[in-house]
Amino acid sequence: MRVTCKCGHKGLIRKSEMHSPDFVTLRCLCLNVDCAHSWVAHLTFSHTVSPSAQTFDRVLIDRFKSLPKAQQRELFEQLGAQATA
Repeated sequence: MRVTCKCGHKGLIRKSEMHSPDFVTLRCLCLNVDCAHSWVAHLTFSHTVSPSAQTFDRVLIDRFKSLPKAQQRELFEQLGAQATA
């Protein structure tokens, strides 16, 4: 991804903070040494143009695998409790 400073020169993303899969804060710095402007930008999901070709099951499994192990165990426990109820 490329960012551009207000002076027109290229910028560098120094740090990114993911708040959710749909919202990221970018901390940027202008590469023009005479400018050296630093700024914060937000990257956010807007809308879907074409839906994913992946099946719902595949998306769900990939999302599950990205969770920390403690959250995975918690979900299994909740699903087990619902199955016996």
